[in-house]
Amino acid sequence: MLEEFRKALELSPRQAETCYWLAQSLARNGGDQKEAFALADRAIALEPRNGNRYFQRAVLLEACKHPKEESDRDIAEARRLGAAKSTLQF
Repeated sequence: MLEEFRKALELSPRQAETCYWLAQSLARNGGDQKEAFALADRAIALEPRNGNRYFQRAVLLEACKHPKEESDRDIAEARRLGAAKSTLQF
């Protein structure tokens, strides 16, 4: 699955959602966490006003057992930027 996501990112390097798909796959399948977070950061850089991107990084932070304060900051930013209410209830 990772290779498919890498190919998708190669074909659409400015697609934030593709960055997140690969980041999530890496984080959840024992891949390189440093690369996963670099991809999550890249998704945010591509869409800095999309609160959902901050929420997605918060999910990765929690999945990788980072300090709760880190994910809380991203959740706060997601709220500030108007992330979907249904997403934030997750």
